[in-house]
Order: sequence, then C-alpha cells, then structure tokens
Amino acid sequence: TIPSPFAFDEHAAFVDADDFVLASATGGGDGLRDRAYARAGPRKAVARAGSKTTAGVVTCGGLCPGLNTVVQELHRCLVGQYGVGKVLGFEGGYAGLAAGEGVDLGERLAAQGVAGAYAQGGTLLG
Repeated sequence: TIPSPFAFDEHAAFVDADDFVLASATGGGDGLRDRAYARAGPRKAVARAGSKTTAGVVTCGGLCPGLNTVVQELHRCLVGQYGVGKVLGFEGGYAGLAAGEGVDLGERLAAQGVAGAYAQGGTLLG
C-alpha cells in the first residue's frame, strides 16, 4: 500500500476499513451488520495496482455533460497515481462490458489530442 493522495490534507476525513453504513435503521440482535454496506470514502492507505494490472471504464445512462472529462481524468489518475498498466474503455455501456469489447483508453485519448476529450460532445466510449 501507499499513502493516500489526500494524506497531505489535514482536514481529510478518512474512512476505516471496518466502517459500515446500515441498510436499515431498525433491527435487533446481531442482524444489524448483515444489513449493512461498506462505507465509501478515502482510506489512509491505498493499494498500488502495479503495471500488470488492467482497469476498465464503462459509461452508462443518458446525457451527462462533462463525462469525457471524467473519463480522461480517471485514466490519468489510474495510470499516474495508482500505477495501472493498462486502462480499457468499454463502448456501448454494459453491453460492451459484457461482450468484453474493451478498447485501449490510453490510445483513444491520445488520438483525441491534448484537449480533444474535453471539447468533444457525447462520450468517447459511445
């Protein structure tokens, strides 16, 4: 593991690995933990993925202005901060993911140019 990129922020509120959020405000006995979800949020330490790791990005749903910016920055963070070796983008939403039709997101972004993904309408993953 490596320190979180947020470790420099003295106001960061980190989440412990055993924190959880209850699915229901009612319950009895030991059943509460069974109806709970892992709490989301930044951890003090994160796993460094390594260059042999492949990550995937899928976009789904309706119109979402700025989605290309999110995809581009997600790629930059996965490669730059987490050391992921390859990031795939899945075209066509969950159908593309289920079919395993991933495209190399780094190559797709490089083809767009430095500002290309920011200026393009729609989503570069289709």
